[in-house]
Amino acid sequence: MKIMELEEFIEEMDYDYEAVDMVVSEYIKALSRQLPLLDRLFEEHEYKVLSREAHSIKGGARNLMVPGLEDVSTSLESAALHEDDIAISKYIIRLKEESVRYELFVRENLPQNSFLTRP
Repeated sequence: MKIMELEEFIEEMDYDYEAVDMVVSEYIKALSRQLPLLDRLFEEHEYKVLSREAHSIKGGARNLMVPGLEDVSTSLESAALHEDDIAISKYIIRLKEESVRYELFVRENLPQNSFLTRP
């Protein structure tokens, strides 16, 4: 499975590389806030909120054409709705791994990569 449908995403954004850069950068920043939150929500057994956060990650991944993140966040959302602690734990780990893969992919493949220099 491809990490990101980058060419299709760039086309969808009408080849506006600045917009691509901004959207990708903001999604990566959001993930960096959401991933630690998932751990806390899981520890506190806040399954409904955890499910909503997974749903949010899924929506962003779908919009950015990142199928791996979308698939794992879909599974996490379902596991949280079913309060399946074993599956939740597994999917949080996989989501973190997919997030790292996505960020590395972006760093290597995004045409401008200017988000790397942003605070």
